[in-house]
Amino acid sequence: MKHQAGSGGGYYEPPVAKRRRCIGGIIPEEIVEQILLRLPVKSIVRFRSVCKSWQSMIADPRFTRLHLQFHQSTTSMLLR
Repeated sequence: MKHQAGSGGGYYEPPVAKRRRCIGGIIPEEIVEQILLRLPVKSIVRFRSVCKSWQSMIADPRFTRLHLQFHQSTTSMLLR
C-alpha cells in the first residue's frame, strides 16, 4: 500500500517484511503435525515450502514413519 507523502506528490512505500512468520507460531506444532500426517504425500511434498519449521518436520524420519503407519492403518480399516 502506498501512502502520499506530504504535499510534494511523492509516494512512500513501507518496507516489506523480510520474513513472514509461519503458522507454527499460532497453532501448536503437535497440532500441525497431526494435520500434516493425515494428508496425502503429494500435498506434503508441496507443503515443505511453506516454512522452515514445516520443512524440518516433514524431513524428519520420525514424521515419515508416523505418516506411513497412519496411512497403513487407515487403509487396513477400509479393507475390513
